[in-house]
Amino acid sequence: MLRVCRSHDDAEDVLAESLMKAYNAMVQLESEESFRPWLVQIGRRVCGRMRKRESARPLVQLSDPDSLLSEAPDLEPSPEDTALEMETKDCLLQAFERLSPEFQTAYRLADMEELPLQDAADQVGVTLAAFKSRLHRAKNALRDEIDNRFSLA
Repeated sequence: MLRVCRSHDDAEDVLAESLMKAYNAMVQLESEESFRPWLVQIGRRVCGRMRKRESARPLVQLSDPDSLLSEAPDLEPSPEDTALEMETKDCLLQAFERLSPEFQTAYRLADMEELPLQDAADQVGVTLAAFKSRLHRAKNALRDEIDNRFSLA
């Protein structure tokens, strides 16, 4: 969550709120195996909402000229953030390239190009159910590949 939120304090807030939301919605969880991705998705949504709220606020108070100098945001990512982002992208690309062509197509259309699932299924020439199955298997394969890579590191 730290990468998504870009701030340690925000990540802590997101974690706390995400855990509360997950606890309150625990009855919606379909299986224990899906807890981690479910919690991550909740965290991403909470962080996205928080960042959207913050972007609606002014960056500085125009009535306080001193705040213009003292509270200027640091927009440059740290070298560590840049290196971590590059490593993550490299890992995702390698994992994606190891997928079968059918899984690559399903993942690309649904998650990268963000096509509606029915449109993506029509484009591939399969039923919606078959496409959802391919997409689910592609995501599981990517998750397993990434988990294996980071568990070995």
